[in-house]
Amino acid sequence: MILADNLKTYFQLVFALRNFLKETLSLEQCKEIVKKRLEYRDKNFIEIVKRNIYENEKSPYLKLLKHAGCEFGDFRSCVLREGIEKTLERLHGSGVYLTYDEFKGRKEVIRGGKTFRFEQSDFNNPTLSHHLTVQTGGITGPGVEAAIDFRSYTQTAVHRGILFDIYELWNIPFAIWFPILPGSAGIGYLLHSTKVGKVPSKWFSQVDREYIKPSFKHKFRTNGLIYAGRLFGISFPKPDFIDLNSAYRVARWVSQMVRDYSGCFIATYPSSAVRICLAAKDNSMDIEGTKFIVSGEPLTSVKRDEIRSIGAEVIPQYSFTEARTVGFGCAEPAEIDEVHLLKDSFALIQNKRKIPYTDLTVNAFLFTTLLNRAHKILLNVEVGDYGVVKSRKCGCGFEDAGLDVHIHSIRSFEKLTSEGMNLAEVDLTRIIDEVLPQKYGGNSTDYQILEEEDTEGLTHLSIAVSPGVGEINEKDLVKTILEELRNRGGTMLIRDVFSQANVLHVKRIYPISTKRGKILPLHIDKQRYSS
Repeated sequence: MILADNLKTYFQLVFALRNFLKETLSLEQCKEIVKKRLEYRDKNFIEIVKRNIYENEKSPYLKLLKHAGCEFGDFRSCVLREGIEKTLERLHGSGVYLTYDEFKGRKEVIRGGKTFRFEQSDFNNPTLSHHLTVQTGGITGPGVEAAIDFRSYTQTAVHRGILFDIYELWNIPFAIWFPILPGSAGIGYLLHSTKVGKVPSKWFSQVDREYIKPSFKHKFRTNGLIYAGRLFGISFPKPDFIDLNSAYRVARWVSQMVRDYSGCFIATYPSSAVRICLAAKDNSMDIEGTKFIVSGEPLTSVKRDEIRSIGAEVIPQYSFTEARTVGFGCAEPAEIDEVHLLKDSFALIQNKRKIPYTDLTVNAFLFTTLLNRAHKILLNVEVGDYGVVKSRKCGCGFEDAGLDVHIHSIRSFEKLTSEGMNLAEVDLTRIIDEVLPQKYGGNSTDYQILEEEDTEGLTHLSIAVSPGVGEINEKDLVKTILEELRNRGGTMLIRDVFSQANVLHVKRIYPISTKRGKILPLHIDKQRYSS
């Protein structure tokens, strides 16, 4: 029965992939599609909400809308009268929104004395087929699984064509350095770029399938995708395992491309880009002119400067698995990580709120999907990030395409990030409060997780251990944390990447207190994360 199901899945995958690969999108088509979406933005939004929410009795948002007393006629009138963003702000004020933990299914949703409980699968787009399943890279706690329909990749590929044009990437080779399935970034770049006629030359993966042991389903679909693509005449690259301490191997490929083609570009995490540049320096390799498209963790000034120091260029991309890419780097930026919101595909409002474990108040992002093939339906969903949102004239190609909303100083207030792997605070808190005191002594205020960036731009997580705890085996403590991350719902992916990169370090210092004298499980550098 299992074999029959897998064969059925394989043939469905192959058939869908064949249809996906039949035609590529030209640059002119990409621009025209974005133009039409912006022209009919309000109308499209109304239709999506009608079909996926008001006509879907299982929709979590329908329950919130009914509780708020918002019927479809009311919703439609408000959008036509005041526009999408004003409508979303009104809905937020009426309790129609979800916090990060509510969307993840970690917390009950309480609005006006009424309690709701939702699961992550409740937010899947009911109109899509499940050709692929991807997962957020390294989130501990309940993993975010998302079923992907190739038609959704067709809808979201259009921005890739515009990006390649703006940054003159069409005539140079490119590589991916992202993990294999179930990670979403690598497969996303493979399919998006192929749809606009740009197939990657190489796919490097930070993790080895023999180590993380992906499920049979993921192996089956990955291999099926690659070999089916080749069968249909597309030279999909097979993932090549390059661990983080062997970045010189990627740098060597880059330097060869620079010699042969006068440049190349690589899609990867900011920390992995820094590792390539450091390896090139250490091995006297010329990679000047290389362009890095980076996502998955904050692009800081230190990381940017390290990449630029070797003559390379960095292009930020703002993405998260629940929505995929929501912004691409401005070609005339005023800020380090400035991106253009893909407002033909997403609406964005902000809500002022306090960051847990700090004294900071920030403007949190709440996203709403505007595409009918979006794999997750989002309606005022908080994603754990904040930053600055504003409209300005920059003169770059994204503005010419009608994408005039800019986002910058993007940071997370719900998770710490290192090497592209995200840690949900709820899991770290349990480790700090319960596991470490029980095993090594002391109490919860004797331990703290700190996110720090070294002088080379690499991000590390330090474990502050109070000197009062006494002697401890630091290697054993790090091992305990890695095992606990795995045991508490994380993945082998996160443990492997963190082990390779030597991310976790023990510091025998007293945990840092807030202005109010509190010792909290996580400490965020206010200067680094202020916007």
